[in-house]
Amino acid sequence: MNAAKLVPAVVVAVGVVAVGWWFLQPTGDQATTAGGDGDLPQVAVAEVVAGPDDDLRRIETAVEAAEGVPLPSPLRGAVQNIEVRDGAQVEAGELLLRFEQSSQRAELMAAEAEQSLLEAELERARARVEENLAAEADIEDLEQRLAAAQRQLEAARAAVEQNNIRAPFAGKVDLADIAPGDIITRGQPIATFDSPDERVVRLELPRRLTTDIAVGDDLTVRGGDDADTEARILALGSAPGAEATTVQLTAVLGDPAAFPPGSEAVVEVPVTGVNTAVVPEAAVLEDARGVRVFRIDRGLARSTPVEKGRTTEDGVRVRGPLNAGDVVAVSKLDELADGMRVAVVDGADGG
Repeated sequence: MNAAKLVPAVVVAVGVVAVGWWFLQPTGDQATTAGGDGDLPQVAVAEVVAGPDDDLRRIETAVEAAEGVPLPSPLRGAVQNIEVRDGAQVEAGELLLRFEQSSQRAELMAAEAEQSLLEAELERARARVEENLAAEADIEDLEQRLAAAQRQLEAARAAVEQNNIRAPFAGKVDLADIAPGDIITRGQPIATFDSPDERVVRLELPRRLTTDIAVGDDLTVRGGDDADTEARILALGSAPGAEATTVQLTAVLGDPAAFPPGSEAVVEVPVTGVNTAVVPEAAVLEDARGVRVFRIDRGLARSTPVEKGRTTEDGVRVRGPLNAGDVVAVSKLDELADGMRVAVVDGADGG
């Protein structure tokens, strides 16, 4: 090969080596080019573990006086009777209206008759045993049948009561525009309530957080000075214009005296089936950039934004792109940056 051809070949070879060297260098904002681990930040690490299947979302809100509190229908049915007048003052538990319940009442009457017949038959059988005219086995059979009839009667009474709509608390009731014979759908507003003595919280939640709660369930409400109370959910309905994604929740506080109107409170909403990870409290960094942890991946610190949950004996529950078995830094968080190469201490290798 002559000199004219050799020089370009050498230039190309040198270029290939230089490009290859550049690609093999550490990446990231703070990648270190020093040759040994002694020049790298020494960080302690911990392993991410899986959280339990259940969790709570804590949502900040303000406590309100009970004004315009909705009462949605818990079922679908035809209105049979309206028992109060519009604008009336009612007591807690007072009957507001009845849904049509002829079939439920027929089952109730049949259950009551069955129980009466069995009670009379059992009484006669016991009398015959005293006269040695009946076997003990007959008594046992009748007692079992009577117990089953009593359970059926309780279920029939509950079915009838389900069609009776009662006031959730004492106050003024404003009835919706409904009349006997109207067909009411489940969740349709029946009335609204006002009471200066009651307190409510109202939240707008992502629909995915409401799959494990229902009207009638209890939530916990916590406030300042260690105040806390249970709150019963009265309404869960779609927010106007956002039916597909959010739900409006209204709950009435069990202890209104502990929360004056306008006071700040935190409502604990139970959530199940949410993927959670648990990390040591020392792994969570909160600064102007938000809440994050540093996941250690092949010797590099990766800034990972997370949502912080509650702290338990096992650590802090966080939600984000973390999996059980990942390794996170628990020291020198203020010195780390995304992509920085680090040296892991305590024998962990980060991946």
